[in-house]
Amino acid sequence: MHIWITGGLGFIGRALSNALLAKNHRVTAVGRRANPEPILHPAFGYISADTTRSGEWQETLREADVVFNLAGVSIFNRWNAKNKQRIRDSRILPTRNLVEALPGDRQGLLFCSASAV
Repeated sequence: MHIWITGGLGFIGRALSNALLAKNHRVTAVGRRANPEPILHPAFGYISADTTRSGEWQETLREADVVFNLAGVSIFNRWNAKNKQRIRDSRILPTRNLVEALPGDRQGLLFCSASAV
């Protein structure tokens, strides 16, 4: 299967990516960082994108069998008004963009969204 993960190199995402790769799945991770520490595996790919905005990254969803949405900035910051808004936006906007980009003609496509707040 081709598994597509926003936040695929984050705290939970990296563990999920490695577990799926160990089960011989192909994994595409999407994240904000331009040059993250990659997972060195031939079935692993990375796309650097701001998922809070629509963009070319949405086209790559067409290849996925399963989509995990783990997007979101760290909650380990001072919870002032600015950071709370960043936390909300980093979860709500990517989810909205993912749902809009999911191919409606794909039978059996699984979408799982999780958020740590």
